[in-house]
Amino acid sequence: MSSSSTESPLDDLIGSQAAQLSFDRSKDIVEASIDVDIEEGELEAVEEAVEEAQLGNNSAKKKRSARKTAARKKRQRMRKEGNERRDEIEIENMLLKETRDSEKIRFAEMLIEKLIGDKTFIYLQERNSSYLNQLFVIEDSLTEPLSSTDPEFMKLNTVWIFKPGTHLVFDKDTMDLVLIVKIERVLMDYTTCVTRNTTNASQVVSHSDRVQNKSSDVPPMSNVVEKPHGVERLSKKPRQRFGKMFGAGWHASMEKGKVVVAYAPKQDLESVRTYDHCVREFPKVAQLYRDRLLTLFPAGGKIMDEFAVRNRIPSFAAMVLDGEDGERPFGNSLTITRDDFSNYQHQDFDQIQIAFGLWWAAKREKVDGKEHFSLDKDVDHDKVKGGEFLCSSYGIGVNFEQCKGLVQIEWRGKFDYHGTTKSQSEANVTRFGTSVQLTEKGTSAVNRFWGRGAAASLVVTPEDRVASALLKLKRRHK
Repeated sequence: MSSSSTESPLDDLIGSQAAQLSFDRSKDIVEASIDVDIEEGELEAVEEAVEEAQLGNNSAKKKRSARKTAARKKRQRMRKEGNERRDEIEIENMLLKETRDSEKIRFAEMLIEKLIGDKTFIYLQERNSSYLNQLFVIEDSLTEPLSSTDPEFMKLNTVWIFKPGTHLVFDKDTMDLVLIVKIERVLMDYTTCVTRNTTNASQVVSHSDRVQNKSSDVPPMSNVVEKPHGVERLSKKPRQRFGKMFGAGWHASMEKGKVVVAYAPKQDLESVRTYDHCVREFPKVAQLYRDRLLTLFPAGGKIMDEFAVRNRIPSFAAMVLDGEDGERPFGNSLTITRDDFSNYQHQDFDQIQIAFGLWWAAKREKVDGKEHFSLDKDVDHDKVKGGEFLCSSYGIGVNFEQCKGLVQIEWRGKFDYHGTTKSQSEANVTRFGTSVQLTEKGTSAVNRFWGRGAAASLVVTPEDRVASALLKLKRRHK
């Protein structure tokens, strides 16, 4: 080793090479052949210096890693903040749209209120298959119609209508008018003189139901209409029926040699007299329903009116069917229900989509041993618990219990599932429900009548019913 050098080999090695070693190459440099003589004890110093260099490089690497981590977290934070801001903007836009939609709806309500002179409510509802399917699951688990107090039903998000005024329900996607309800401040005696309708499919849901249900209310199979009024859903369980339904007007005949007939009275003198009085008053009733439908829903009233006129469909109030009767064509069928009537979710088997009805509460009492109904200022819908009208295809319904006075409803019976839930009336109170419709079977029977030359022998009119009943009574008492 040269003694004339001003720097030792160790200083020269550290200064010129070791301090510049990278972490990845430091070990190779130390072990490489270096043309320098290292005195005893200096190797340890070299190793210590290399370790310090390695630590320095490791520290630098950690710093770079920390910077990268910090940068990544910052980017993640910025992305998160950006996403949160976008979500906030979307919510703000949605709320703004809802506000604008609400303002538009309220503006539309105000315009309609100006037009019809009544408080107006507009609903935009989606056709809700999920709601309907959940309803079917609940209904299929029961042997009776739905109850609005059923815990499972109460979990569903049902929109209830009950405030006084006119309520318009539109399909949110198509903007079709689905349901119209008018609540304001009427056919009762007729229900005391005719036999109840026991063939409505919304109460008797399937052939198997009729066979399995041994109740005396279920008619013998020979009296069951093979093609029921409603489009029913089959059920494996026997189902019960509640309340009473009555029919007025014209329907397809099950009598030999007849095509279309009027409903018949019970075969006792008092009932025949009441029937004769009621059917002669029916033109006033028909005018009431026609006027109210045309006022509530002019377009719907026009559809029913034009179809009936074009096809010469007699009004339920027509006394004869000869093409010359003065009673204007209208809905051929008037249905009346009472005594806590309820049914299953169904679609009506009608000719057109328009169905219209009235609901009201009445006092029930006995007069001279006969059942009598009357309007009473102390009797209203709150005396009947439940019995809501449910338009189940759209998850919306009418909560009668909170309504006051007369309730008018127009619905698309042919297209949308609907039904009446179970109810319980106070003593001496009942809720009447009614509907005017152009039934598919009734209108088809009328068309067959016209097609077969309109022979009088093919028809049984209300006057024929009265004459026939009086003749039977006379023969019975001879």
